[in-house]
Amino acid sequence: MIRVIIAALFGLMLWGCPTNHGAWIRFTKSTTPSVTQYFIYRDGIKVTTVPATTTSYFDSAPAGKHSYFLTAYNGKESVHSNTVTAIVP
Repeated sequence: MIRVIIAALFGLMLWGCPTNHGAWIRFTKSTTPSVTQYFIYRDGIKVTTVPATTTSYFDSAPAGKHSYFLTAYNGKESVHSNTVTAIVP
């Protein structure tokens, strides 16, 4: 498992865990109560939006090295987190 603590707004923490079929992206809930959703990015492109009650997402990424970050949304998008890298076999 690759674990990176991010230093972004909203007190988020992000982990990446590669598997044979993609990567699990896990993160802590924001400490800001007004956050309504998170945007998850792979290789700089938004791949999904998840509700604020969600703290993980499985990305069916193709084989290779991928970089992930996320942002929080509460009427406007936060700065993005630090990046975590997952190598999908």
